[in-house]
Amino acid sequence: QVVIHLVVAVIHLVDIKVMLLIWMIFLVNLEIFLVVDMVNQNKDNVVAVYPNPVSEHQNLTLKITSNQGGTFNCQILDVSGRLIHTLSKPIVSGSPTMQLELPGLAAGTYQIVWTLESNRLNQSGTNKLTVVK
Repeated sequence: QVVIHLVVAVIHLVDIKVMLLIWMIFLVNLEIFLVVDMVNQNKDNVVAVYPNPVSEHQNLTLKITSNQGGTFNCQILDVSGRLIHTLSKPIVSGSPTMQLELPGLAAGTYQIVWTLESNRLNQSGTNKLTVVK
């Protein structure tokens, strides 16, 4: 009888470990699902660039839509990938806007490469920019 009770106790311990492992897997999957869901909710129209096209004498407006504050980093690259301008600013949640002066930026097509870094979620993307005379 003692051996049977020990075997039953070991089986219960194994069951408990299996149950804990199942819960851990569930919680990890839930966390992954929540992070993916946050990325999917936040990836559309995070950075709006206007006016676009912009004249070489106008300021460019960047509107950042974010549920969280963080640091906004931006690089403007020409078609050859050469770095033309950089910007790094802290932002608050909501839809803050910032103005970029474009002195001496020649007419042409550029890429705006941006990242939004917060303590919970990092986002990145690119926007096409056209500068006209």
